Amino acid sequence: MQSSKRDADLIELLAVAAKTYTLRVFDNVDPGRLTNLSDKARVVAEALMERGDARAYALGRRMLAAAGESREVENTWRKMIRQSLDDPRPSIPVRQVFEDLRAGRAALMNAEGDGA
Repeated sequence: MQSSKRDADLIELLAVAAKTYTLRVFDNVDPGRLTNLSDKARVVAEALMERGDARAYALGRRMLAAAGESREVENTWRKMIRQSLDDPRPSIPVRQVFEDLRAGRAALMNAEGDGA
């Protein structure tokens, strides 16, 4: 893809992301600090994919594809999934995970309430 066409595509996709997902994406992301358009698109795309819904994920994938980085992200996800599946430790039932999270939060809230 030609650089100017690619840049135009990235600018359009960034505008859609900013208009549609401002609160979910830009709350912890400052693309203005990045000088390269591809870097801005990558950071925003990763935020969309992490924090957004299915449409945000698809938009993030489109941004990465336009920036020429979708293969790298896909390989990273595949590696993480493979590591998870290859982990020899037994799985923890989701009910137990939530019980542990609730207990930990309750202990934290009690500690804060005690002035600790």
